Amino acid sequence: MKTKILLLIIFLSLTIVSQEQKKDTTCRYITNEIDDFTNKKVVKTDFYDLKSKKDFILIMLRNFDNKKSIVISINKDLGCANPNKNDRSNVKIKLENGKIVSFFHYTDIDCSNFTLIGKLSENDIKNLKSSPIQTIRFTGTKYYHDTKDLVYKDFFIDKLDCIK
Repeated sequence: MKTKILLLIIFLSLTIVSQEQKKDTTCRYITNEIDDFTNKKVVKTDFYDLKSKKDFILIMLRNFDNKKSIVISINKDLGCANPNKNDRSNVKIKLENGKIVSFFHYTDIDCSNFTLIGKLSENDIKNLKSSPIQTIRFTGTKYYHDTKDLVYKDFFIDKLDCIK
């Protein structure tokens, strides 16, 4: 429910950075500050759209006190994004150099539009920066979906430095 509300707010009030800015390495943020209460750095990029106007694949990069994560959403009904080990949802990103980077949902179960929140390791960052995206596979509790027709294949190469 929280993710559904978050996505609604984002769609209504924030600019989604689309393919028109795809070669722009400028970082665009929702939040980039030191938290007044915890004194920890909080960084959240804008959502970037990697797909066409008909469909969307939205990605936000986050860094909370050096704990990096990715929020990735697709407008397909794949069932729920589930963190439970016996039915854990994931997103696998196959790069043009053949490497595959996997993200597993680790927050609350979410059964609205498929939105996965995964941890982003330094090794993941290194691999994602090494090559453009070839294919993304989204696996929910009921279905999976592969997508190849991305308009912003260099997203990770261009934007991962935004959460250093």
